Amino acid sequence: MNALHLVYEEYDQALLLQIASTISGQQTQHREASLELKDDAFFEWLSPSVWEVEAQLLANRSQRAEGTLGWVLELEEFRKWRVGNLENSKSTPAQTLWLNGLPGTGKSTISAYLYDLLLHQYPDATILHFFCKSGTPGLTTAHNIVRTLCYQLTQKDPFYHRYLQKKQDLPSPGRLETLILLFNTLIKDPISKGPQESDIFILLDGLDELEDTSSQAGQPSYASRTEIEALLEELVQIPRAKILITSRSSPELKKIL
Repeated sequence: MNALHLVYEEYDQALLLQIASTISGQQTQHREASLELKDDAFFEWLSPSVWEVEAQLLANRSQRAEGTLGWVLELEEFRKWRVGNLENSKSTPAQTLWLNGLPGTGKSTISAYLYDLLLHQYPDATILHFFCKSGTPGLTTAHNIVRTLCYQLTQKDPFYHRYLQKKQDLPSPGRLETLILLFNTLIKDPISKGPQESDIFILLDGLDELEDTSSQAGQPSYASRTEIEALLEELVQIPRAKILITSRSSPELKKIL
């Protein structure tokens, strides 16, 4: 069994390197490149940050020089994160990879590069992504993340589209009582009830740039936790999910990740 696993990993790594060479030096074209807004009423109710996230993705792609970042694919941590849990069990806990470093070290460029690689190698997977950006409306709160990931879910599989359409009888996501309720209703519950055979990847870039709105008057308390700490503690409990997070080094995030 170990020998078979090793052969698979070697083949998988070779395939990934081949994919990396095909997207090097060109603007990646993928199914999210020309987004079509479906169900305007649902989109208005959910209010996701679709265009803002895609703008950041394009900007981060443009920062990568041709032929660079191949070293990321050789990282043992990345390989284990990407190909681990081959049994794809419904009870398998989430796997988390945290890339942290100083500001300006290219973390967001790496995130965009890995997102494109995953899209090419796992065309049938559910791949969700969010790029945080301090000072940019729509990219600064944990609520923005949940709403946007929820909308991306509806675009990945008809089941999620049907399931989440039924949630429009709830109050607007901006007025749901707590972040955790929002997350469980729009992300965790549909994933737990949705197709179990596909891989789930969640890429969250720049979490250190999020604002913590829970400290504002009238906002719910999360038992001395920030909103992002509360969100991450829920996120890492999603079965089968593979979560990639980039941020500056943070003692608070280190405790969770």
